[in-house]
Amino acid sequence: MPFTEDRGIDFRIDTGINLVGASSIVVKIVKPNATTTSWTCTVLDEANGIIRYITTTGSAILDGQVGTWQVQARIGFATGEVYHGAVGSFPVSEVLVPT
Repeated sequence: MPFTEDRGIDFRIDTGINLVGASSIVVKIVKPNATTTSWTCTVLDEANGIIRYITTTGSAILDGQVGTWQVQARIGFATGEVYHGAVGSFPVSEVLVPT
């Protein structure tokens, strides 16, 4: 489970489709406060449909937002076909500082 201040998190998403010929791989993110963003992903395993996004080590990509984050892949192909994945989710917890 990621924490609000984590950096360098390796998110891997199984799209369930062969990604040969994919020209656009983006994941739509809905944060716990209902704002949205998107992450441009790379292909980890083309034949098995695994994509990945690694958060940067220089900034807190999780914005300090505790709660359930939603993700949905959008895969575009040069042929014009576009596939949207099922909506998934992951929890983000607050970093606890010892007193």
